[in-house]
Amino acid sequence: NDFTESLLLHHYFGGTRLPPTSPERSALMAAGNDIDSDAMAQGFNSICYLAEHPEQTDFAGQAVCDVAGAIIATCRRERIHPIFVYIPPMHSVERARHAELIDELTTVLHLKPSDLERIEHLADRLLEYVHSFGADTLDLRTPFKASDVELYWQADWHINLAAHERIAALLVPLVE
Repeated sequence: NDFTESLLLHHYFGGTRLPPTSPERSALMAAGNDIDSDAMAQGFNSICYLAEHPEQTDFAGQAVCDVAGAIIATCRRERIHPIFVYIPPMHSVERARHAELIDELTTVLHLKPSDLERIEHLADRLLEYVHSFGADTLDLRTPFKASDVELYWQADWHINLAAHERIAALLVPLVE
């Protein structure tokens, strides 16, 4: 779910530069950090960057597909059947539990609903890509949304022990 992290390598190997964040957007992001730095680090920084530079979305999508393609090629060479697991960011699956915070960040950061959806489209693109090569995929968005227990630590927005347990249970049939 960290699609913008792929942009650094994409631009480095492409001999191009990553467009900088504007001072105005940086100020908004600093305000977001004051509200919840963990939320910013676990999704909202990426959302803000792609909101300011939507043209980078395709590059991010291509970069993660390129990496996935290299993983698939290595797995085929080694006779390994890969399983790609998409772990969604908390804001996309536990929105109801954290609506007040997510709404506050969305407002302070001047984000539109379409800005938050951009990550969902990148996830769809990646999963479709790897599935087209015959790799198994496990998209956790639906089962995580349906969960009656919290699956992320509120302290840092990473998946918690219940999420690990849920992932393991969902992976068993794919691994077997």
